[in-house]
Order: sequence, then C-alpha cells, then structure tokens
Amino acid sequence: MNIANAVTAAKGLAMTSSERYNGLVSRLMDHVERGTTDWAEDTMRVPAAEYTDERIWQQEVDSIFKSLPIMVGASQEIPDPGDFKTLDILGIPLLITRLADGGSKVLLNVCTHRSMTLVTEPSGNKRVFSCPYHAWSFTADGKLRAVAEARKFGEDCRGDRDLVAFPSHEEGGLIFAVLDPLSAADIRAYLGQMMDDIVAKGAEDWCYHSRRQLESRPGRVPGRLPFQSCSSTDDRATHVLQYHGIRSLRPASAYRLCSERNSKTSRRAPR
Repeated sequence: MNIANAVTAAKGLAMTSSERYNGLVSRLMDHVERGTTDWAEDTMRVPAAEYTDERIWQQEVDSIFKSLPIMVGASQEIPDPGDFKTLDILGIPLLITRLADGGSKVLLNVCTHRSMTLVTEPSGNKRVFSCPYHAWSFTADGKLRAVAEARKFGEDCRGDRDLVAFPSHEEGGLIFAVLDPLSAADIRAYLGQMMDDIVAKGAEDWCYHSRRQLESRPGRVPGRLPFQSCSSTDDRATHVLQYHGIRSLRPASAYRLCSERNSKTSRRAPR
C-alpha cells in the first residue's frame, strides 16, 4: 500500500457513520450526473458454474446460511406476548415466539415426540403450542409443558424433550439467528457496527409493511427468496429494510436436529 492509499484508509477509519454514508451518497450522485460508475482495475470474469453448480450452492448454504447469523424476522411481526410466526429457511421450519418478558425465541417448529410439524399457521397468538399428533404441548420458550395421557409414554420426560432452540439475538427491531442449535457464535459481535447503525436509525420504531416471495430464474439453482420489508414512520423519507431466506435445493431434514432427543418414548407400538 502506497502512502496516498494509507492516508485514505486512515481517514476512512476516522470517519463517523454519517460521514461515510454522506460520502457514498455524494459519490453516487456524481456518478448519476456524469453517467459513470465505479470501475475495478481490470475485468472480473465469473464462471457460469458459480450460478448453477449444486455443489457450490450447497457449500454456500453450509458455510454461510447455516453457520452465520441471518435475519429471520422483524420485531413488529410479533409485538405482543404470545405472538408467533412460522417460516421455512433452507428446509428448516422455524417457530419464532414472543415471550411474556418481552424477549423472543427462535425454535425448531418440530415436535420432539414424533417429529410432527408443531404449528401450521403462518402467524397468530397462543399461550401454549399443542402438537396435532399426540397433543404434547409446549410453552412459548420451547419447554415441554405437558404430555397427554402421560402414563402411556413411560417416565416423565419434561426437561428432556424441549423444542430445539437456535442461538438468536434481537435488537433494533430485528431478530437474527444462527441455524445451528450447537453454534457458539457471538451474534452481536458479528453484527458489529452494522447493528450500531441500525439502532441509530431507530429501526425498532419502523412498521412492518409486507412480505413477498421471488422465484429463481430458469437456469439457476432453484430456490425461493421471501423478502420482507419494514417502513419508517418518519414522514420525511421511507426507509425499506429487506431480508431473505433461501430454500435449499435439497433441504437437509430438519428432523435430524432433534433426532437425538426423538427416541421412542411410548410403551406401545407407534400409532
């Protein structure tokens, strides 16, 4: 790095968020007026296989979307205690709940008894979630609350059959999670300055606007991109924040996530 570049880099580190954003806006406006754009030093060529190769797709799924924090919801989607929403990301069914203390949980939407989908509604408000198969019931924090006809299922398994919970973090009106229940990732540290900027913009006061789903184009790795947006209540401008989850071409079985806790617990043959 030459002296001029070093000085430029040092100035960039010393800038505040507002100064950086204003600089970017000025540069963009200049490009619009001149009909120009930023150029790299040379032409970059990307092999077409990077858009169609299933092996590359799966590597991205495993190393990014299942290993790093991703946004799974907006706080205003579940504003009140008992509120919930369900969605599918990468073939993993999620249940996101609002707790009585105001916190949130990101849970695997799969009953830990026979791996039945626990909640089929896209959203709503419930005090208890009851499995439609054998009526095992769970509280909003994922704890096994009761087992219907418990005498038929052997020993009391409360505490051993709670719903699988994913590491999560809620701040600035957004809910993030890592889709690996065993991950020790520090979500807040990973989000870093980006989250500082979101909080500074008062994103927790934005209103939930809508959800729409985009299908992949022909010739690309199949996937679904559900976009969600939140709009600011600031009359001077409408800020839109979008996020997406991607459904894998070959979704890994979500039920493996709770297989270790999913051994047979009934004394009788499975019904």
